[in-house]
Amino acid sequence: MAFPTTKKASHLTVLTLTFACAGLGACEGDGGASSASATDGTTEGSSGGTSGGGSMGEPSTGGSTSDGGSAGSTTAGATTGGLPGTITTREFPNGIAVDDQYIYVVIGEPHSGPNSQPLAAGSESVVQVFALDDGALVQEIAVAGGGHSLRMTPDGEKIYVAHFSLDQRVTAISTASLEVVAEIGGPLQGDISVPDALAISGDGQWVYVGNNGLNTGWISRIATATDTSDAGWRVDVEGGYTCWVEVSKDPDILYANSWTGGTVQRKSVGTQTSEVSTGVGDFPHSITVTPDGQYLYAMVSGGNRVAKLDAMTLEEIAEIPGPYLGKWGGPVTGVLSASGDHIFVANHALGSVAVLDIDPGSPTYDTVVDTLDVGANPIFQALTPDGTRLVVANNESATLSILDVSSWP
Repeated sequence: MAFPTTKKASHLTVLTLTFACAGLGACEGDGGASSASATDGTTEGSSGGTSGGGSMGEPSTGGSTSDGGSAGSTTAGATTGGLPGTITTREFPNGIAVDDQYIYVVIGEPHSGPNSQPLAAGSESVVQVFALDDGALVQEIAVAGGGHSLRMTPDGEKIYVAHFSLDQRVTAISTASLEVVAEIGGPLQGDISVPDALAISGDGQWVYVGNNGLNTGWISRIATATDTSDAGWRVDVEGGYTCWVEVSKDPDILYANSWTGGTVQRKSVGTQTSEVSTGVGDFPHSITVTPDGQYLYAMVSGGNRVAKLDAMTLEEIAEIPGPYLGKWGGPVTGVLSASGDHIFVANHALGSVAVLDIDPGSPTYDTVVDTLDVGANPIFQALTPDGTRLVVANNESATLSILDVSSWP
């Protein structure tokens, strides 16, 4: 597989990104290679519109669209700074990250139901890179298929992509060169298996990988200095299907959930053991940790609710009322606002983002204070470095919604 070599200017600052569980959707297509019906990289003023076509096996290296149009052209609906209200992607955008220059989104599989099978080995996809200032498509980086979770290191130098496929790998990409710099894992090793979730330690030294086997789940880790697996380091996830991994303020603590087991679990990095586990309902999808590390907010998509847990005991303290909707596709991911006073909750079935107030001093503490419309089946979200805009990947409508969230710092 050939990788593009387009360079970019020097990197400055980065912020938060999120990812979600491949258990959300049934993987479709022959061997996992999907045909993109969206015009690659065009932008428009309203969500949901797609056009044109392009082969996922033949990614563009220069940002041109398959129908001859100019990638990244904008129309009505542009927001402050020239970034449009909607950016059209290839079909099925998944994990996403944002830095001071670019929006990175991996193209993966559709999310149309609660059950999923990994893609076949040898499938292909791309990471699309859009300019943050105007939404233009800058680059497409060829990667393995099944791209799902995407995380950026704290220093902003690399992004990592987990491939929910039988390729059994995680891809490392340099944000300076926009090139693949490492493929970690592969079919002849046991550390990485059908990876679905990623989390990066606060010091940037480790990438924690949520893995899946036959009725089993576990967390392994990758050393970012060498982009190699830490052979033998493993923490089992009871109940199987590791849908999400999240780091804590305490470097010795990790949180994980079991999609099939309906639990949130607290793990010790040092002893590689599970300290406590609690049931939260069907299909818990993601976990958001408050800035002070005292509480977790679990997005329970099948239970159609957000559960607030004590970070030490995992005792449920409160249930946050909706609006949510869906037997499995309710709240799926949560992103902290810049100040940590709000969580932006993607509601998969509703096509919206709920703004949850988590400021203990606020009269609307632990309530939804607003909802924002986006495209169809939103899952992954990322905040821009200045904290004023939220970028939401809409899996079904093949768009990125750009929301002004400056009212909720």
